Amino acid sequence: IIHISQEPPNEIAGYRQFGNKKVAYRFGQMNHSQITFSHGALPWHIDVNYDTLQQTKPEDLHKTNEVVWVTSSLNLSSGHYLRMQVVAQLQNSFVKIYGRGINPIDDKYTVFKSAKYVIAFENYAHSGYWTEKIADAFLSYCLPIYFGATDIDAYFHPLSYVRLNPRSKTLLSDLQSIVDDQTWEKRLPYIIEARTDVLNKHQLFPFLVDKMEAILASEKQPNVPQRVEIPGGSAYFDNIPLSIRLQKIWVRLQYKWYAITKSRKL
Repeated sequence: IIHISQEPPNEIAGYRQFGNKKVAYRFGQMNHSQITFSHGALPWHIDVNYDTLQQTKPEDLHKTNEVVWVTSSLNLSSGHYLRMQVVAQLQNSFVKIYGRGINPIDDKYTVFKSAKYVIAFENYAHSGYWTEKIADAFLSYCLPIYFGATDIDAYFHPLSYVRLNPRSKTLLSDLQSIVDDQTWEKRLPYIIEARTDVLNKHQLFPFLVDKMEAILASEKQPNVPQRVEIPGGSAYFDNIPLSIRLQKIWVRLQYKWYAITKSRKL
């Protein structure tokens, strides 16, 4: 049984990295003896199938110099809070912002396919933790303006994206310079290369094939098939180390205290 953690190893969801005690192989972004370091191999979140993506060319999309961002108003973790600070900074500017709680849309591809530039902002900056946010940009032939995985260069060419500094005092002018410099046109070959890697290397199915072949090759003798029952929901996560369990309790207490003090001020 393989467990792949697709949630960030942060103060909210770090415990999910450890999965269930009956799991044989764990892939995640936390440095721990039980975990094999790996990105999360999330499926893409644009409503376009593999065959269509394979057939689509950049010239089919009629792109403009728009900068778009599809995000949400979710604000539970420190990473969410940082993201919402950037949202507040960019609202009412030339950046077009969409998403749940802000400006809902059914499918982000409807705005990505015509834009050259996409802000791809992870909810946690950590090695190995990158998600559909950057993958969806590549698959839509967009240049990601990216904040997230500290080692993203290990997965994609450094010219396939532009780093975003969420604490920059000149963020709007930085974004305008990216557009004015025709960065998308200059970096399109690298975007195409990254897009191919998402489709045929990094997404869930080729990732699973690669890991399963490696596991089978490493086993000295075949495993005997056996029936295994694992609970679903929150009960699935029964393999949490004590240190992580205590951290989780401490974070909950902090949030409760914050909610109490905030209500008193109101």
